Amino acid sequence: MVTILTQQNLQPDDAQTVADLDHQLNPNRKPLALTEVLASDSTYVFVYRQQQIVGMATLTCYRVLSSYKGWIEDVVVDQAHRGKGIGKQLTQAILEKAKSLRLQKLFLYTEDEKQIAIHLYEQLGFTQKNSRLYFLDV
Repeated sequence: MVTILTQQNLQPDDAQTVADLDHQLNPNRKPLALTEVLASDSTYVFVYRQQQIVGMATLTCYRVLSSYKGWIEDVVVDQAHRGKGIGKQLTQAILEKAKSLRLQKLFLYTEDEKQIAIHLYEQLGFTQKNSRLYFLDV
């Protein structure tokens, strides 16, 4: 079942479970503390919970002059639970939230080798934007 994680519904093992999932997504980074992320009023952490969290995805919203936009980040399903439609349910829940927030654009980034994710996003209506993504570690 997909829910939005909050300070109020946080369970004792959730922070470690989320950190473990994040490690599956990117073993080379150290994530922010979950309580710090949940303290933001513009970030929503979606989780798929069986008895514990087995999948997660994040929606971050922001306003610029051109529109109200959102980024989908950190979509990951535990290796033992992949192929069961959990990633799709998480992404669909984000799409519903984006509509309720009246976001005009929703972005996400995924690597070329993640073909299953790419297929899912295309199936849900996402199209590839012809642009370059730049970043700078500061």
